[in-house]
Amino acid sequence: MSRWWLRSSRISRSARRSRRAWGALLTAVAVGSLIGTLHAADPERALSQYIRDRWDSSNGFPGGHVYAITQTRDGYLWIAAENGLARFDGLSYRLFKPVEPTSRSDAAVLNLVPDPDGGLWIWLRRAAMQRFNNGVFGTALQVPGPPAPRIAVLSPGNNGAILIAERQLGLVIARGGRVDTVVAGSALPRSFATSLAQTPDGDVWIGTRDSGLVRVRGGQVTPVAGALLNPKINCLMPDERGGVWIGSDEGVFRWNTDAVTQAGVPRELGHVQALAMIRDRDANVWVGTADGLFRVDRRGVTSVDRHATAAAVDALFEDREGNLWIGRSGGIERWRDGTFASYSSIDPIMAGTIGPIFVDAADRVWFAPASGGLYWLRDGHIGAIPSLRDDVIYSITGDRDTVWVGRQRGGLARLRARGDGFATEAFTQRDGLAQNQVFAVHLAHDGAVWAGTLSRGASRLKDGVFTTYTTADGLASDTIAAVLETADGAIWFATPSGASVKTSSGWRRYSSADGLPSNDVNTLFEDSAHNVWVGTAAGLAVIRGGRVEPALNVPAPLRASILGIAEDRVGCLWIAAADHLLRVQRDRLVVGALGDGSVREFSAADGLRSIETAKRHRSLIADSRGRVWVSTGDGLAMADPARVAQRDAPALVHVEEVSADGTPVDGTGDVRIDPRPRRITLAFTGLSLAVPERVRFRTRLDGFDRDWSEPGSSRQAVYTNLGPGTYRFRVIASNGDGVWNSAEAALPFTIAPALWEAKWFQISILLMFTATAWGGYRMHMRQVACELDVRFEERLSERTRIARELHDTLLQSFQAALLQFQTVKHLMGDRPADAQKTLETGIEQARQAITEGRDAVKGLRDSALPTGELPRALGALGESLVAEATNGNLPVFSMRVEGRPKPLPPLLRDEVCRIAGESLYNAFRHARAARIEVEIRYDPQWLRLRVRDDGRGIDPAVLDRGRPGHYGLTGMHERATLIGGSLEIWSQLGSGTEAELTVPASVAYRKAKS
Repeated sequence: MSRWWLRSSRISRSARRSRRAWGALLTAVAVGSLIGTLHAADPERALSQYIRDRWDSSNGFPGGHVYAITQTRDGYLWIAAENGLARFDGLSYRLFKPVEPTSRSDAAVLNLVPDPDGGLWIWLRRAAMQRFNNGVFGTALQVPGPPAPRIAVLSPGNNGAILIAERQLGLVIARGGRVDTVVAGSALPRSFATSLAQTPDGDVWIGTRDSGLVRVRGGQVTPVAGALLNPKINCLMPDERGGVWIGSDEGVFRWNTDAVTQAGVPRELGHVQALAMIRDRDANVWVGTADGLFRVDRRGVTSVDRHATAAAVDALFEDREGNLWIGRSGGIERWRDGTFASYSSIDPIMAGTIGPIFVDAADRVWFAPASGGLYWLRDGHIGAIPSLRDDVIYSITGDRDTVWVGRQRGGLARLRARGDGFATEAFTQRDGLAQNQVFAVHLAHDGAVWAGTLSRGASRLKDGVFTTYTTADGLASDTIAAVLETADGAIWFATPSGASVKTSSGWRRYSSADGLPSNDVNTLFEDSAHNVWVGTAAGLAVIRGGRVEPALNVPAPLRASILGIAEDRVGCLWIAAADHLLRVQRDRLVVGALGDGSVREFSAADGLRSIETAKRHRSLIADSRGRVWVSTGDGLAMADPARVAQRDAPALVHVEEVSADGTPVDGTGDVRIDPRPRRITLAFTGLSLAVPERVRFRTRLDGFDRDWSEPGSSRQAVYTNLGPGTYRFRVIASNGDGVWNSAEAALPFTIAPALWEAKWFQISILLMFTATAWGGYRMHMRQVACELDVRFEERLSERTRIARELHDTLLQSFQAALLQFQTVKHLMGDRPADAQKTLETGIEQARQAITEGRDAVKGLRDSALPTGELPRALGALGESLVAEATNGNLPVFSMRVEGRPKPLPPLLRDEVCRIAGESLYNAFRHARAARIEVEIRYDPQWLRLRVRDDGRGIDPAVLDRGRPGHYGLTGMHERATLIGGSLEIWSQLGSGTEAELTVPASVAYRKAKS
């Protein structure tokens, strides 16, 4: 606190401690009752057996002096401290500094209380009440009047209410967003309030600096008289019977519903300066004082822990897992139960290496240090057996009244309770024992005692008579490491040469040949399902139904030397290896199906000071209460599996931060990440404050991962080059005991697409492409339709021409021939000579009709010319015409090609062929030529075709107007025009004929379309 405040308030150092601590402690009491019903610190443990951790400025605590501690429902621990509001997740701290208008340089938080909505109400030193939620401070309650140093009190009330007491405000209650005044400030004592508590009946109790205790009931304020000599009250705590514990500068008092008294208060608390108090879930009362920490257990026994330096305890809190948090000057401490309670700190005799252990029917824990002697422990008291002080004990067993021990040199000893001590009776070789070095002792159901020796077999003591069994009788070896009696009455022996079993029918040996991992057997154990477990130097095996089944799919420690096996009440096996201690689910181990949570390995974080187990008979046992005891290289340790199971609060998981390429992304509301991130990092935590370093996580990104990740300790998940879309990040965690939570933390987020990745852009491109493709298709279809129309028109025109020629030539010729034949019919009788002449004329006309018909058919066939190149087609046509020549003057046909032949479009090629063909037909049929030539020239600018003959030529009048009734020359000119070319014909009577066709190269050499 500031020096100015100290001068103005004129209060003592002890009162300042009281004021700092009371609110935090009462907060802790109420919050502890709200969080759950898990077990707290073990009331049967000594204070020295708690596992302690401390944080101060040297190892990360940023707060300075601690005034109060609490926990919100999300699992974070919050500390009201000198330097601000500190949040702790078990591994790291984060400091929040409130912004308060009157004093930005003073960030001290003096008190804090969680509300049901997950936020925090905090009181600042400079008279400011604020509410902190989701990392943001906001005004929670306006205090009237000018800013001035004030002391206000916050405390949880019943049913989620928050109680506030301040000199001007009076007593107010905040609940559900409303703040109601219970008692006006004028009705309260002039002395400011230092502590608040509410009992289940609704009464509010106010502790003051110098006016004692005040009760508020039904709006009425009543001072409570009592035996307080100096009524400075620092803290209040309701008890389970409607009373109130009162911590003052003069000691601890109680309101017992009638008066303030110290009746029922342990005398150790009679004159302490009590600064903080809480009751944990096991009904232990913890009192923080100026001199240290006191614990009053359910039996009324008080234990004290006095700190050497900075002993004042100003704040106490019990979290949801049962850990005890202690606030001192400069830092905080965590006290917790480990799975194991180590007894090394209680008495030096229980430190160091411990050998065999045994728990008798009177709940005495018998143990034998490796250095020698035999001791017992009960209710915190340790006893020794003086007669065995100088001997090393190898094995311990017993029943209700008797304890049997195997000794290194003294043979077999029997201990019987006698008064406050034990009478010892020894059995040695002189009494018939096989050897005085007895390593394993077992008390059978029939009362017989089996003593396994180091090198001379096993001796059975029954009715005072020893019977010895050796290898000659069926033992695998005369060195006995362990003896076991199973439920069927068989006696098993562990030896370096295998396991031997003696039954009523004889002896049997199990060895590596039967499936044991090794012949060197260290220990034997029968579980509640009557499986016989065999621990060897090379791992574990189980014998069921007389068959050895090696343990399958086990972790590496179970393939090492196994020294001890025990079973708890829930069917788990506790297994001690040479340097490991594990708990394994038995049923899963039997079938080789160990999975997550099936195996738990213990370490120093669980309270074990050593994980090395002594090689002794019964170095690991379970007692009648279900507790598991183990002897280690650093003392005796005990675990209570039932208590461990009740303490298994799941880890609370939170996604704390999202960043894209190193830039934080706002994680509230809809999380949207800019396009094309290279690296997305998600930071998360699992809040299990007991052993946070053993919390394990499994993550999954819906939309990317196919399954959950393997368990790991990393608190970050990194994804690279994620595409645009919506994702959902999920994370679950296991606590320090390997228990996985069922509730996951999830964060949905969206990666925005780049322009070209946007759906609208892709749809637009798709529509554009579709429109383009459709337009191209339609254009192509139009072109094809046009080409088909041209082709159809050409074919139609050609067929029309041929039909016209057939009508005008062939049919007319046949009609004329028919008339001649009719004339011959009339002239044959009277004018034979005229009839013969007319007949000859008719025959000639019929021949002419046949020729014209053949020419017409040739015209039809032209459309089916070979599809090869032009020279080949015309060459084939010329040769066919030569072969068909009928006149006596057979012409010589030749063809010449100049330039490199080029492919022609099919339509153009057909038309060129028809033009050339018409010229060739005329030359062969009518020219009576001796020589006919065809010349084709592929010029760069033109395609030229010439057909020449040296025949009788054509009458110029026919060239100009054509021959009546014939359309050959006319058709040639029409075809030339149709293909974009020109046709010229030169001829004179008696001088031959030449026809030249020229077609532009841009038309003739155009690439043909398929």
